[in-house]
Amino acid sequence: MLSLRTHVKILVAFFVALVVIGWGGAILGGMGLIHPSPALQIPMLIVMGLLVLGLVFSAVPVMVMLVMGSEHPRRKTVIYVFWSLIALGSLIAIPAAILGGAFNS
Repeated sequence: MLSLRTHVKILVAFFVALVVIGWGGAILGGMGLIHPSPALQIPMLIVMGLLVLGLVFSAVPVMVMLVMGSEHPRRKTVIYVFWSLIALGSLIAIPAAILGGAFNS
């Protein structure tokens, strides 16, 4: 398992990527340098969704290590259980959102 500092760096990297892509696209669109394209809507939703999932998954070890300490014997088990619950919830929620029309414009 990586150190707390490494997990925080990964978490910050996902957050910065989300902010840069989100705000960067909004700023460039507002300036008229890029124009919204229906062909890019789905790929950008996928990219942003994967970045959000990465942010969520990378936040779990940070929170567990901050609460339990980095040397707790059950730390890895707790992290894997949280990751499993998040993965199962995403496996159910994402297809349900797609079928429910959450991503339709």
